[in-house]
Amino acid sequence: MILSIWRYGHLLLAISSSLFLLVASVTGAILAVEPIANKMRHYDVSGADNLSLAEMLDPLNAVYDEVLSVSRDRNGFVSATVIIDGQNESFYIDPFTGKRLGNLIEKAPIFQFSTNLHRSLFLKSPGRFFIGLSSLLLFFIAVSGIVLIAKRQGGYARFFAPVVRENFSQYHHVVYARLGLLPILILSVSGVYLSLLRFEVIPQPLVTHEVNFDNLQEEPLKKYSDFELMKNTPLSELLELEYPFSEFVEDYYIIRLKDREVLLNQYTGEILGEKKYPFVTVVSAWANVLHTGEGSILWSIILGMGSLTVPFLMITGFVIYFKRPRTKIKNKFSKDNSEFVILVGTEGGTTLQYAQELHAQLLQTEKRSHIALMNDYDHFKQMEHLVIVTATYGQGEAPSSATKFEVLLQKKSQKKSYQFSVVGFGSMAYPHFCQYAQEVHELLKKQENSKALMEVHTVNDHSFEAYNIWANKWSRSVNLEIQLKKPKNLATSNHDSSFIVLEKDEMKQDETFLLTLKNTNGALPVSGDLLSIIHIEGARERLYSIGKLSNGNLVVSVKRHTDGLCSNFLHQLEEGQQIKA
Repeated sequence: MILSIWRYGHLLLAISSSLFLLVASVTGAILAVEPIANKMRHYDVSGADNLSLAEMLDPLNAVYDEVLSVSRDRNGFVSATVIIDGQNESFYIDPFTGKRLGNLIEKAPIFQFSTNLHRSLFLKSPGRFFIGLSSLLLFFIAVSGIVLIAKRQGGYARFFAPVVRENFSQYHHVVYARLGLLPILILSVSGVYLSLLRFEVIPQPLVTHEVNFDNLQEEPLKKYSDFELMKNTPLSELLELEYPFSEFVEDYYIIRLKDREVLLNQYTGEILGEKKYPFVTVVSAWANVLHTGEGSILWSIILGMGSLTVPFLMITGFVIYFKRPRTKIKNKFSKDNSEFVILVGTEGGTTLQYAQELHAQLLQTEKRSHIALMNDYDHFKQMEHLVIVTATYGQGEAPSSATKFEVLLQKKSQKKSYQFSVVGFGSMAYPHFCQYAQEVHELLKKQENSKALMEVHTVNDHSFEAYNIWANKWSRSVNLEIQLKKPKNLATSNHDSSFIVLEKDEMKQDETFLLTLKNTNGALPVSGDLLSIIHIEGARERLYSIGKLSNGNLVVSVKRHTDGLCSNFLHQLEEGQQIKA
């Protein structure tokens, strides 16, 4: 039940914010290019950051008659605002010479358009509110996604373990969600913070100083280059330096450094005021850097990739949802009038389809069969055979349709004797392979009037062949002859891995041969995994145990049968040929 809340919460959050997130992510990816383009203008000068403020100001004051201010941005570009021929001009300078390097970078139209759309959707304050709300929803989507991935992988310790590949959307949704997790969390949290700042929910305190103008002195007169602060502060610490507005002693230097703001007497160099920036100001600066990537090519690339991950996850997530099997349960016989009862524990619906096929075959043999979810366990008055077909979720937990089963089993005991069989579906790539099926088997063994017809049968990676083997064995045990048909939407081979035949070795004594294969698409099988091969479309799969060599290649041992379709298909393969499996 809790898992379903996380899953549906994840889905509803994504649906409700999808349009805003799509706009924000696409424009965010575009804006991630801007700091990269700016950084590549190369207005930074090697070694300039090691200059002191005094060393930087000397050549600047020598070149220009009147300097108003000097700034250093996050790219390390130093700019100056000066008066030339009575006009204010701002441009980038070489800190060693004071000479002009180029004009200030103007925002390109595409970046200006994207910025306005990204911040407010061209709706001003209402648009800013919706973008901020979308950032908050993105954070909750990411958190719920973390929980769902951890459940799927078998715990937080296995969060980054290899992902079992079921289909393209499912596999890549998990893989890219993990890769984009950090930038998505940072973008969402910083986006929410900047929105709260914009609406003044978080107040932005001003840095204020109390200067005692009555005590200002013009002596002892010092040159600015002899001021202690000017001599000992490197250029790398500077944000902005404002020159005194006039020669009156009441006007002073305002120096904004990375961690504080300082006021300096323009004649004596005395510190008139010094204030560390408030915590909110520091956090705001970091939030802006983390959200925009300004000043860092690497972080801008990470943010751009993280932004592009969002629409990809939206698409694959919706594909996963709409492709989930939606098989409806239909019963010809009521639960109290059926001798065969099939209960299903499923997470995504696939396991239910396998159980439905067994149910259909029982009805064809004119047996009274009833199928239901494990959460619908009840008294079954005429039941003689109980079949449990269940998946295992996460760390050996019950799937969503079986979370109430154990409680119901204790409350509603069967009055009539019955035999039971349990079939477990899972993946051997996970440590808790079919654990829940084993637990259900043990629970049923402890019930009154119950008797195990056979041991638990496990099915790896939804193998229809393995399931059919169990069905044939079970049907003979209950004196029936049934032949399962593969569900239609599972009939097509889902073999996504490609293998190249590297070598074929004949073992002459017993018609056995070894195939050495190379996996070409990055899957991570281990020794003991099963390789599923369908030699022609529509044929049943054949399962072969594989061995993994130290160099990563795989070895399959195949015994050739005279009339064996798949073994002869594999035997005729030549070195260099490629197969899907």
